[in-house]
Amino acid sequence: MILILGGTGAVGTHVTSALAGRDDVRALAHSDASEQKLRDAGVRDVVRGDLAHYGTLDAAFAGVRRLFLLAPAGPDQASNEHHALDAAQAAGVQRVIKLSVIYTGEPPRTYVKRPHEAIERRLAESRLSYVALRPPAFMTNLLMQVELIRQGQTIWSAGDARIPHVDPRDLGEVAATLLTGGADELEGGHTITGPETLSFDEVSERIGSAIGRPVQYVDAAPDDWRAGLLDAGLPDWLADALVEIYVDYERRGTTEVSDLTERVLGRPARRLEDFLRDTLTPALRAA
Repeated sequence: MILILGGTGAVGTHVTSALAGRDDVRALAHSDASEQKLRDAGVRDVVRGDLAHYGTLDAAFAGVRRLFLLAPAGPDQASNEHHALDAAQAAGVQRVIKLSVIYTGEPPRTYVKRPHEAIERRLAESRLSYVALRPPAFMTNLLMQVELIRQGQTIWSAGDARIPHVDPRDLGEVAATLLTGGADELEGGHTITGPETLSFDEVSERIGSAIGRPVQYVDAAPDDWRAGLLDAGLPDWLADALVEIYVDYERRGTTEVSDLTERVLGRPARRLEDFLRDTLTPALRAA
């Protein structure tokens, strides 16, 4: 049995989609709304539970041998994933596919990386077989800027950083393949990226080409960008986390491309143009 945690999130949705309809797949739901989303997505076995409360997880983990591990980002992420691993080890889970983050284990120790580092360290010290997928920026982060794009700009605090943005659809398909026995030789932490590094100027230019009007990249000072994120309604912790992430990208300069998607799926990772056509442009029309 495969258990999906975080099956309604930005990445988990695509894991769920790739595995929907299988009799050996179960997903954890923490609310009526998440249960309905999972059932609508084609998951036949949905079990209620709460990662914050270890005692509610027995039914979800019963008979599970492979686990997709992803708790919602936030202050409780590490403790929730520890609870999941407690339940996994008690149930006899054999292999864990965890969504982590790029540069785990490298300085600086940012808000986003700390919970992933703690869980990866526990996995490495355990007897569990595991793969930690470490993506950089998601292409879906562009969806946070739909209103700005309609006004002809994107705003980040990343300087001249070059990032191989990754499409969450690829992450979901890679995770699903690993959960169903593909690439079982893969172990440990692995960076997973899109197929090319792009500056934020280049990203904005490609958005402009896709929508037929110019889009300019505005490189905001970190404090100014944080203030704008808060004005847009993001909670303090998320605004701080985003600023940390993108300032770190600027400090590093260029993030190298990984071929992991092609090695696991046998095809290249999706390009930014694919995401713009399939996801961002429809979102702009709907806004």
